[in-house]
Amino acid sequence: MSIFSNSGRIISAWVFGCFIGLGVVSHNILAVIQFLSEDEVESLPELFFYGSVISLALYYCYNYAKLRISYWGYASILMLLNLVYYLVLLFDPFNIDQDQIGSVMITAVIPLTGLYAATFFSFTESLFNITDLKKVRPIIYSGLILPVSAYLFSMPWIIELVELTWQIQLIISGVSIFLALLSLFVIAVDRKELNELHYSAQFVNYYNSTKRLVGNAYFLRLSLFIGLCTMIFIFIEYAFVDVLNTRFDSSTELLAFLSVLTASILIASWFIDFLAARITIRTYGLRTGLLVLPVVVLITCGLAFGAGRLFGVTDESKTFFMFFVLMIALKTGSEAIRKGFEYTVFMNYFLPVKADLRFDSRFKAEYIIGALFSLIASGILLILKDQGILNQNSVLIGGLILVVLWIVSGFLLHSKYKKVLKSSLDSEQKLIKYDKAFSVSLLERLKTGLLERSTGELPLHLNLIRILEPIEYRNVLIDLLNIDDDEVREIVLQQCDEMCLLESIPLLDNIMESKYFPVMKTAPLIKSTYGKLRGAEFRLEKLKYIEQLTLSKLVNERVYGAMLTAYAEDTMKGNLLNKLFRDPHSAVRYHAVASSAHSDDKDLNNNLIEKLGDGEYGNAATAALAATGERVFTMLETAFYLTGQDQKTQLRIVQIYGRVGSREAVSLLLKKLNYPNQNIIAAALEALSRCGYNVDESNSLQIRSELQDVCGSMVWNMSVVNDLRKAESSNLLINAMENEIAYNLETIFRLLALIYDPKSVELVKRNINSDNTEEKEYATDLLQVFLNEELKPALLPILGVASYEEKVEQLKHIYPTEPLSKSEALLNLVQRDYKWINRWTKACALRELANDKKTDPDIFAANLVNPDPLLRETSANALASHYEGALDEFYERYGNLSRYKEVAETIKAFQNKDQVKEKNNTRIEIIEFLNTIPVFEQISGLVLAEIAKLVNIQVLEAGELIETSDSINFIDYIIVTEGELNLKIGNEEVMYTERQIISCLQFMNKNDQKVTLRAGSDCVIFRINQAALNELMSFYDEIPESLSNNVLNKKSENTKQEILV
Repeated sequence: MSIFSNSGRIISAWVFGCFIGLGVVSHNILAVIQFLSEDEVESLPELFFYGSVISLALYYCYNYAKLRISYWGYASILMLLNLVYYLVLLFDPFNIDQDQIGSVMITAVIPLTGLYAATFFSFTESLFNITDLKKVRPIIYSGLILPVSAYLFSMPWIIELVELTWQIQLIISGVSIFLALLSLFVIAVDRKELNELHYSAQFVNYYNSTKRLVGNAYFLRLSLFIGLCTMIFIFIEYAFVDVLNTRFDSSTELLAFLSVLTASILIASWFIDFLAARITIRTYGLRTGLLVLPVVVLITCGLAFGAGRLFGVTDESKTFFMFFVLMIALKTGSEAIRKGFEYTVFMNYFLPVKADLRFDSRFKAEYIIGALFSLIASGILLILKDQGILNQNSVLIGGLILVVLWIVSGFLLHSKYKKVLKSSLDSEQKLIKYDKAFSVSLLERLKTGLLERSTGELPLHLNLIRILEPIEYRNVLIDLLNIDDDEVREIVLQQCDEMCLLESIPLLDNIMESKYFPVMKTAPLIKSTYGKLRGAEFRLEKLKYIEQLTLSKLVNERVYGAMLTAYAEDTMKGNLLNKLFRDPHSAVRYHAVASSAHSDDKDLNNNLIEKLGDGEYGNAATAALAATGERVFTMLETAFYLTGQDQKTQLRIVQIYGRVGSREAVSLLLKKLNYPNQNIIAAALEALSRCGYNVDESNSLQIRSELQDVCGSMVWNMSVVNDLRKAESSNLLINAMENEIAYNLETIFRLLALIYDPKSVELVKRNINSDNTEEKEYATDLLQVFLNEELKPALLPILGVASYEEKVEQLKHIYPTEPLSKSEALLNLVQRDYKWINRWTKACALRELANDKKTDPDIFAANLVNPDPLLRETSANALASHYEGALDEFYERYGNLSRYKEVAETIKAFQNKDQVKEKNNTRIEIIEFLNTIPVFEQISGLVLAEIAKLVNIQVLEAGELIETSDSINFIDYIIVTEGELNLKIGNEEVMYTERQIISCLQFMNKNDQKVTLRAGSDCVIFRINQAALNELMSFYDEIPESLSNNVLNKKSENTKQEILV
């Protein structure tokens, strides 16, 4: 077993950084000291030139090897090279002149620093994904900073105690790097992911070939920005070394000075990286963060040049000290900001590069191109030397010119960066199949997924579509009829026959004309169905025949008549269907409602509107009115604002507008955003998001205001989750809060889709919800493209990749929160507005409050009269369990008041709780049980609470008859909680056991077979009225979506296959 756990990876990276940092910094300081003690500054450009050439060669070798050699092999090669380099310097086998040791080390500074920096970053990025690396970087980076800084800050005391010769310093550097490489070797051998080659060399070389990169405008701008940065720092380094040569005569003083200065730069860069850089980006944006370093260099370089002109650049001037101080400020500020901003800011500009190519692109831009520009800078210094004008003033003037070009290249880079993101956004949008809508409807998702399902799963999905959209169901059947699959076609043909689907006749004609028709397995069924449909079409021309069917004493004939009426002329259609609406049989009424689409008959449409609030016919009525379209909008608006209109009908009307999706529908939906009922507003937002509509400027202010409110609520919710986790609250409550946050996030996306391009918002949502950390990070970049500056400070942290704690901290100045104790958090949840906390979360908080003996019983007393039965039951249960006699007192108060009838019934139920034998009495207990069933486990507590309201608990003895029916279509939904149930359809039997569901959804074309349901053993069942749950499905997509994504009752799947179609 690996000794390197998750924390072990952090420690190993920290140790590697500590040793590599100490080794490289010690080497570079020693190189400057040795060079100045033995050579002239004028030879520095030549050494920079040699160092750049060596760097280019080494970087090319590294770039070739990294795709072909594992880390342990790479570490072995580096150890060998490191050993040779340091042994040659120490033992001088080639008789190098001692005066040239400093020159050799200065030459090695550029390649050595770059090679080990690339190794460190490559190593850490291999250990952690991009999100985890952001979290652990402060710890890992501290390994590079703190131990090295501690050593350097102590250098003035060390040199007083010990004589540090250059050989001792060289040994310290060499041993540190050797230990770093040894630790890298051990880690690489232990960790499999470091031994594996993650990217194909052929793939990278093809897509990142020199020809392709030269033709890539974005890569060229990245390279230009990095190259100019490298050139400027070569100039600064030369000027800095020249100043040191002028100022210091003693190597000991120079060692102490450089040690303290370097340590200060390292510490400053650490704080800049993890404080200033992030705040700058969050507050002022990425472009400002990119330009901070060039602007600081421009200012300090300008001041240094001015000071040199005024005060002199040599120690012969009495005011040289001023120039020296500004040069130190230039060196310190530029190096600290460069190290601090480099990763946090500049890495964002590599995010548009494909993940597989990112490290290779970054290495080539930062190191290979950087070395090339370093070569150019060295060449310029050599030319200045040959011309006899190489001095501080000329170097600083050259630096200022380069900084101006650098700033211009920064603007060009950021401009191209935004264009690349926009281009990426546009190309990704083309992959989104639906047109403008932010989110595709559940019906569209079910239709799209039909062809991906097995034949055994097809009845479930077809039944869901039939329940939710009976009008569209007819079109789905027509589409499936075109599929060349005998099993699918058999199912569809029987449905076409059953539903009298005359639209299928032309398709059947085409199939029967095919040369393959005689050998088709379904040929007899096709002929039979075709004959029946042709007969119905013929009879349709005889108006009296349809009327006779609707007046028949036989239910089946009246159902048939109701279905045929859909094809009748509008005048006749209204008369017949209005009569059938009053038919005593529910099946006749249902098909009458479903046949009422596309009618101009006002009485018929009014009857449809009245059916919207009826659980049994609401789905069909909604589908019929949506199919009729704008012709019924005036009537719907009148019904919506009717005094005393029930919420269910209003929600249905909002759904109809969303399904129509026309300009007029959008206009009516926008008006609903000002309606005083939060449920209506939420439904209107959902409907608008499916219309693909952007609000105009007059309405955008309201949307932005709502966005700010939702963001504030989400931050508060995240803060409370943090408090509840610290207080070790129940998983039930924490999960409920997580669902609240998920709902807040979904609302944010819906609101954004109203003021920005819906496809862009959907793309960001997909990336944020992705399991791929690269895509999550990329989502933040996409937001930078289209979000305006007003919303960025709040939305970027909320939608970014970070923990709740980090998000709350980042937003504390916009949405301040304060830590709450567990009891304070629970009370706040119970008392918070329903707009922000739903009743399920409140019930969970109430239940947890009941476990605290210090809780004031008034909170339960107040919720005892809550109109919601879940909260009422939870409060009654708490009072019964923890406050003796409290329920008796409240029963005396409410028992005789008719308006508190439901309260009295709830109290009575809990007063007699000990005598009730049935299990899972309370709704919370029912919800907890439902959550253990695979079909329901992904459904939120709020929706399960709605389902729990419909549950009727029955306790049965073995052999007891539960129900008989003429058709499986009339059976309620039944969940077995204990024992076994036997379902008999015709001559086939199926046994259902605990946590399995019996429903009509699994069966199709079994209408003519008698159904018997009997207890196979002593059992307890949850019975849910079919019409009520079907209605609930239309309001909560979670239910049908969960049903469609799960195969019901996997245990008995094979058995039930026998009795499916």
